[in-house]
Amino acid sequence: MEPTLEQMARSLVESGDYRVTSRLEPQAEYHPPDTSPKLVAAVVDVETTGTNPDRDKIIELGICLFEYDRQTGRIYKVLGSWEWFEDPGFSIPPEITTITGITDQMVAGHRIDDRAVNDLLGRVVLVIAHNADFDRRFLEKRLPVLATKHWVCSRADIEARRQAEISLATNSSADDRIPSAFQSISARAAPFSPITGHCSERAIAIRRRHAGLREIAGAERRFLD
Repeated sequence: MEPTLEQMARSLVESGDYRVTSRLEPQAEYHPPDTSPKLVAAVVDVETTGTNPDRDKIIELGICLFEYDRQTGRIYKVLGSWEWFEDPGFSIPPEITTITGITDQMVAGHRIDDRAVNDLLGRVVLVIAHNADFDRRFLEKRLPVLATKHWVCSRADIEARRQAEISLATNSSADDRIPSAFQSISARAAPFSPITGHCSERAIAIRRRHAGLREIAGAERRFLD
């Protein structure tokens, strides 16, 4: 009898020479409804023709909305995922196609529906991106409403939190050395106050990031309080 895929994957991992990942199935709900007050967050991701928001263009936008409890960091219902292509009006550089997999043919004749995006973002309190500095510069230029939202970076802020927890656990005087990323997040304490101020394999990765929503909301809870 031939081994199953699960058995083969286990054998590879146990060899110590391989890491095996499996398909992440999106979840519609992470916790059953209850009476706690909920806020809405958005995970966003953009693909662009380059790194300069004054010159380069967004060619794909993905958004995933979900409900969460700010006090506990608990994730509840995933409200939906949306994705748009946009024709930049010129040929996509070959290196960008190599990185993103997006071709001129895929975006031809398409445009992001700004009105629909603004409607989706209307009740959003928290915006999450994996490399928020990159996404934010493009999105706030395109959609000014995003300048009024709280932003969290699932790369820099989560890693900073881990480093601080390690530091706090090993040094009683570490409070004075909490990374500056925490301080910038803590400045966003008022849920609706304005804030002054590339990472995916395409926007489909937003759905795969559902598995990390709990940790991201937990970071917002711990460091906005």
